[in-house]
Amino acid sequence: MGKPSTNSSTVLAPVHYPSRPSRARPLHGCGRKLVLIWAPVRFKEKRAITLEEHQKIFAAERNPERKAYYQLCWHLGASQGDIANLKGEDVDWQNGTESFVRKKRGVPVIVHLGSEALNVFKDLPSEGLLFPYLSSVRAGDRATEFWQRCRHLGIFGVTLHSYRYAWAERAKDHRLSRTLRTGGFGT
Repeated sequence: MGKPSTNSSTVLAPVHYPSRPSRARPLHGCGRKLVLIWAPVRFKEKRAITLEEHQKIFAAERNPERKAYYQLCWHLGASQGDIANLKGEDVDWQNGTESFVRKKRGVPVIVHLGSEALNVFKDLPSEGLLFPYLSSVRAGDRATEFWQRCRHLGIFGVTLHSYRYAWAERAKDHRLSRTLRTGGFGT
């Protein structure tokens, strides 16, 4: 038998696929060490959506389900998944509140609704899912639809999560206590 062969795929496989079992052999006669240099992670700047941007998105949206969804994102400040899974029976009309359980942590949340938010709920079903299509779609697909809408309108640097930042900024501007801010924020 001859000398075992070594090719680039057997040497680089552990680099590209670290969890895959490898049969890589060290390079014979090569006195250098393979050093991996990872690029630093750079997060994009996160910012809140402005009222003007929200109004622009709302005005351009033709789909009534998405239109109401964006309105509730603005008024409630909850996560996109929590809003997509809201139910009509969770609205307490007498007290003007919406109660739901956070999908991420299982924490119950009660949000006091203003008159504009209550008007949005009046146009939605009183029973069952408020957003049947959006609740069936993956979060990434909802985000892509929103990103496409924003790109088409020339709005850059915002995501659906920007609605949460906007709600938090408004709550801070109105000098809500930290307890009320985080309670409404649903964290």
